[in-house]
Amino acid sequence: MKSDAFMELEADALAIHVATAMKDGAKDLLFYTRDAKEFLKKAEKYRYLYKQFDVACEIAPDPGWKHCEDFP
Repeated sequence: MKSDAFMELEADALAIHVATAMKDGAKDLLFYTRDAKEFLKKAEKYRYLYKQFDVACEIAPDPGWKHCEDFP
């Protein structure tokens, strides 16, 4: 079942969650989005719900979806 955060981030085709990886105590989520600024604006409010985690975002253009293939 998807969390409220995922449901909001994927609403109106803003983004799609394509992968999750856990390694060495870190959980990485990979989303593809049509609007990085809007995605970050919506995602920002969820950062404070999980104060125990060091949340960071990385944005990179990937029109060929190659990052998804290389995701651990």
